[in-house]
Amino acid sequence: MKNKNTRVSDRRFILLSLLTISGFLIAAVINAAVRQIADVKINTYTYGSITLSINEAYRIVLFVIAFIYAVLAVRAFLSRKRDARQKYVNAAAFRFVLGIALAAWDILGTKMLILPQPFFPGPARIIEAFLMESGFILKNTLYSLRLYAAGFSLGVIFGVGTGIVIGWFPKVRYWVYPILRITGVVPAVAWMPFALTLLPTPFTAAVFLIPALYRTSARHA
Repeated sequence: MKNKNTRVSDRRFILLSLLTISGFLIAAVINAAVRQIADVKINTYTYGSITLSINEAYRIVLFVIAFIYAVLAVRAFLSRKRDARQKYVNAAAFRFVLGIALAAWDILGTKMLILPQPFFPGPARIIEAFLMESGFILKNTLYSLRLYAAGFSLGVIFGVGTGIVIGWFPKVRYWVYPILRITGVVPAVAWMPFALTLLPTPFTAAVFLIPALYRTSARHA
């Protein structure tokens, strides 16, 4: 049986690192080389002095992904941790196949339009949504982060606070712990109608549901 802690040789690590990167580079080359067969309008967008088509933006994303994995490969190669290389190369084949899958998706979803539309748009068309609605997406991302921060903070405050109180005061534990045991088995989805009905706004209801969701996930982890 092969020891999992055996250090990956330099040659094998370099080859598998190149395999990781090559999948995304192949996807970029295919996007540039394969001509557009289906009648799909390839829009362009201007940001200052930069003008990008959706295919060019998609290739930039692929190059960025390849660059990130190249940096991670160098980091794992130079790491003193014995299992750093092994952790990186374990998913090398999957990353290569992921790049090839993106290439196939690009051909079937945009170049040839074989996949049913608009349910399976090509990756370049998905990138177009970020180019076309970047301000709207950023606004909603910030809103989601605010919601997440409020819900997470509420869960930490009440969770840690309750734990400290029931740990220090046996009488509080006697009354509160059974309630926690009963409510703890209720999934977060079951709390949704109660939260939307009893709490004043959808925002406060969502803030309430985030700790419940974390509790359910932690119980099944």
